[in-house]
Formats: sequence, structure tokens, C-alpha cells
Amino acid sequence: MNENKLSFANENLVVDYISFNISGLRDAEPIANYLFNFGFNSILKSNEKTKGDILISDNRNYYSVTFVKSKYDPVSKSYWDGIVVRFSGTNGHYFYELIQKRLIDWDIFDLSSTRLGRLDINFLRDISDAESREELGLFMGNSCKKVKVNCRKTYAKYFVRKKGLLLEIGSRGSNHRLRVYEKKKSLEFELEIKKVTIQSYQGFLFSYNLEEFEDKLVKHYYKQLKKWLALDSFYIDWLLAGLRKIDSLESDERSLLEKPENRLNHLVSSYLYGNTLNSLVKKEQFFQLLQFFSFLRTLDYSRQFLDDQVYCIVEFALMDFISFTWNNPRSSYQRNKALNFFASLQDIKPLIQKFSDNEFRRSVMFPYLKLNKKNR
Repeated sequence: MNENKLSFANENLVVDYISFNISGLRDAEPIANYLFNFGFNSILKSNEKTKGDILISDNRNYYSVTFVKSKYDPVSKSYWDGIVVRFSGTNGHYFYELIQKRLIDWDIFDLSSTRLGRLDINFLRDISDAESREELGLFMGNSCKKVKVNCRKTYAKYFVRKKGLLLEIGSRGSNHRLRVYEKKKSLEFELEIKKVTIQSYQGFLFSYNLEEFEDKLVKHYYKQLKKWLALDSFYIDWLLAGLRKIDSLESDERSLLEKPENRLNHLVSSYLYGNTLNSLVKKEQFFQLLQFFSFLRTLDYSRQFLDDQVYCIVEFALMDFISFTWNNPRSSYQRNKALNFFASLQDIKPLIQKFSDNEFRRSVMFPYLKLNKKNR
């Protein structure tokens, strides 16, 4: 796999539904017989509402595929003559695995009349007992507010079910529909991609260019969730990590288009040559901050709430940070220099500042610093 490409496996994303619309298809048996060789039982439905009849089946098969005949739709008042081939849940996941292994012969589907109808991608995030129902409700409620402000015509609602909270964004007939399910020990983020949107990627699938297919869909998935979900919640820490990957990859792509002489300082040029770092002292503080961020990534942390804002609490020995920066931890000069740096962290300007007639809020990166002497 190309390191500059994102993949479902590396991002822990799963395909759990895939369907194909085959225009003009009358007889589903040839495809059903073909899929039977891979362990699929087949069900044929005359329309959406019928239970369906068994087309071909064997008790030894673990998977199933559904064929749905489609003609005139009185709801949408549209006419489409053909058959929809559906793989749902574990069936969809298994079928996509067959595609990844290049075991599916697309000729059996007649690509001249076949369109990719829908693809569902989901991510499963583990949740702990410390993450309460109230916190999850706040996240879902804020997401609904974001959608109503930025996408007024988009449906957004969350409610309580027996199995837990459920957030729904987007209607059944739209190109995208997101559902966030609360499960016993996890949250499932499932995005349905349909119609012309998913069809714009089908060429990569049918030509077995899966590297490009997955890379583009991973980015599409992350950016669609970014558009709809509240980003100030720890429930989407995995999403923010994915978005950072996209930013990094796209930045690398842009840098390749630059002239060689312009590439040397592309990482920090906007900081080092702007008005914000116009002295050696400020430049040194900036580099120390980068070193500190790198150091933090090596540490464990705990989460605590201050009002509705989550903060990560990190504890470490001063000597460890000094050693991490390749300096001498026994040097009193280096220790005092590090202490002065940590004291300066609270002078960093707020990351977010909101001011209105009804509310004033500031979010800062380092709201609280505490130093304790232990042993020597």
C-alpha cells in the first residue's frame, strides 16, 4: 500500500453495506448461481415491501444476497426497470473482502448497465464507563445544532432507544445519511453514500484500482463527518486524527508542486517569517513548543471536564522532558530554562474566543500548571 494513500484497513473503517443497480436485468439466476460459489444464499423480492422468495440456498452457506425487482415507484413517481443487488451487514463486509482479493469477475454483472448504488462505511469507537450518557447527549445535541445552522435543509435529530442514543443526519433519499449508534461499549459512526455521489467513485472499483477507490472514499468520509459533527468533543478524537492525516498528505502534495528552492522552509515558513516571530526569543519559544508537543505524544493522559469542555491531564517528570530534548537533566541551567518555558505556556493566546450578547467564552490550551518537587 502506498504510504501517501489512505485505506479502510489502516483507518479501521469497515464496509458493511454495498448494492448495485443493474438496468434492464430480468433474470437474477445467473448472478445468484455465480455468488453461490462464494457461499451466498439468494433471496428474490418482487418489490421493497415483500418478504421475498428463496432463489437458491444451502444450509452450509453463511452469507446471503438479496435481489429486488424495481419498476414504477409511486412515491417518487419515477420509473426504473431493473434489479437491485444488495449485500447488507456482514454480507457486505464479506463481499467487499472478495473484491479486495480480486475474486469477483465484474463481467457477470454486465458493467455497461450496472451502477454502484450505495456504500456504507462505518467506524467503531470504544467508549468507557467514565464517558456518561449526558456527555454523549451533549455531543449529539451540539451536532444537530451545527447542522441546523450550516445546512438548514438537512434533517438532523437524536433520540433515545432501548439500545441507547441514536443520532441521525440526512434523509433516506439524500446522497448522504449519517447514523451514530450507541452500543454497550462503543459508538458506531455509519455513513451511507448513495446515488451520483457514490457513482462518481465506481470507475475505480470496477477497474480494481482499490488503492485510489479507498483513498478517495476515506477522505470523503472524514470530510463529510467534519461538516456535520460537533468537533469539540472527545468522541471524535479518531476523526480529528484522520483529518490531520488528510491535511498532512494534501500539504505534501502541494509542496511537490512548488519549485525546489521553495520547499526547504515550507513546514514553518509562515511562522518564522511572519510578524509573530520577529525575535530570536520568540523563535526559540516556538521550537520549544514543537518539542513539547512531540513529547506529549509519548505520554498517557486522563480526561476531565471543566463545564462542557474536556481537557487532557498530563503528568510527567521535568527530567524526562529535558532528556527528550537532548539536553542534560543534571544541569540547573537546563532545569530553570524548562521551568521558565512551562511558566510561559499560560501566556499563549486563547485557541477559541466567543463573544456575543448572551455569552463570553475562552478556551485555552494550558489552563492549569502545577509543579511538585519529588525526592531530588
